[in-house]
Amino acid sequence: MMGILLLLLLGDGPDTEFLAARAKEIEQRYDQLSSRQAPAAIRERAILVRELSHLPFEDEPRDFAGRLLARIVAEDRAYRVRAEAARAIGRVGTPDALAAMVRALFGPVGREPRFELLHAVLPDALANLRRPDDLDWVARKILAPAKGSGDRGLLAEAGPLERELLALTLQGIGRARAATLGPAIAPLAAAADPEVRAAAVAALVSLGIADPAVDLALEDPDERLRAAAAASRTLKPEQADRALKDRSLLVRGAAIRGLSGRAGPEAISLLVGRLADENESRLMLDLADALFGLTGKDFGIDPDLWRGWWAANRDGWTGPVAKEPGERAYFFDLGLRTARVTFLIDVSASMATVDDAGHTRLAYAARELDRAVRTLPPGARFRVLAFSGDVRPWPADELDSGDRTHADAPVQALLARKPAGPTNTYGALMTALDGPFAPDAIVLLTDGTPYRCSYRGKTYAEPEQILAEVRRRTARRPVRIHAVGLRTGPDDDPAETDTAVDFLRRLAEANRGEFREIR
Repeated sequence: MMGILLLLLLGDGPDTEFLAARAKEIEQRYDQLSSRQAPAAIRERAILVRELSHLPFEDEPRDFAGRLLARIVAEDRAYRVRAEAARAIGRVGTPDALAAMVRALFGPVGREPRFELLHAVLPDALANLRRPDDLDWVARKILAPAKGSGDRGLLAEAGPLERELLALTLQGIGRARAATLGPAIAPLAAAADPEVRAAAVAALVSLGIADPAVDLALEDPDERLRAAAAASRTLKPEQADRALKDRSLLVRGAAIRGLSGRAGPEAISLLVGRLADENESRLMLDLADALFGLTGKDFGIDPDLWRGWWAANRDGWTGPVAKEPGERAYFFDLGLRTARVTFLIDVSASMATVDDAGHTRLAYAARELDRAVRTLPPGARFRVLAFSGDVRPWPADELDSGDRTHADAPVQALLARKPAGPTNTYGALMTALDGPFAPDAIVLLTDGTPYRCSYRGKTYAEPEQILAEVRRRTARRPVRIHAVGLRTGPDDDPAETDTAVDFLRRLAEANRGEFREIR
């Protein structure tokens, strides 16, 4: 199949007849599988949907694919398949398919329990929109009605979910870099609802549109609006400085992210100046990372070293030097700069998989954990949570990395475990985020997709559900989440591997972390 796709993409252009025939074949195969709920059938349906999303459809084949995806997103009984179909609609487009997706996510059907949290995929779907007719549909059917003009269309059906639909749509538009919709977004920055206002300001910032609404948002009592505006890379120095000193952690963190994308001595001066006064460890680490990215130098969180170096180098500054990383802890090849870190280590049955050297995946993970905790900076605190069906902390309290006596304990506890049970990724993440330890970084190591997940009476096994719940937990206090997919030993099911890698990559990207796949 990949060979055929390459011929299509690299040849003289898409073969319309072939695409039409292939779309019908996919529909026939989907219909054969649609009533089956065995894991293999669900995986194959998800693969069929993914293929639809990547074929270069145009004209009639595109319309056909859009109608098929519209049916799948509304009818399929498997959460994973419906979520894949919603994202695919963003790539394939067509107004009819977009309308069906919004009805499925926010209309009367979308209120059914089986659709819980499915709306979280809407920004992903809209981020893929590129065609003018699809963007025009979003403007007419969602943005224009929100401003009180035009045909209310689907918003009339959304009822109490209207606010969420609009906010998520604005997020997707910002990620799609759909600058043509800027004039339709700007008025929404004055909406009555603060969630919608914040989403509109964030969209304007993502699109790089300098609008008066961004300046106004910097003075708003609601920290969500100030944070959305503080991330702008076009703020005046005095505005950025005020945001860096804001009482809210969210606003200060957003200001750091905005300055990290601005080259030049002004941004460096503001960040260096803030480092001496910041007392939140997570933001101090963010400041150090931003300065490392802008300058190539790595003085950690030491404000005196940064001030001394910058005083000697500011005049005549021409740009970053070759990066010179300082000493930092590593978990595999993932560099850690953290003061409080929680390691989540998968001990499910598949972690007993043995590689060519005779080592289990769990032994490999324990070895890397040992190296990481021994090289954390002095005074750094860490916890280790081993998870399979349940989540077990070791130890009950956090450890100081300087205490080498206790540094062995979690590693030995892992090596003593016999891998068994399912992969409760959701429970592990929620335990780390809800506990009193309050890490500034989480490192998740797993070798598979979430399976039989539960936490405090809720059961969320699908990646979209877990990502949505993590997003909710980190809305007020963001945590950097790194993810490692350990795939040593015999090859796993390719479909499961793709799903696991996609989930871990998106988890890390959404939480300012890094993803590594280890084979």
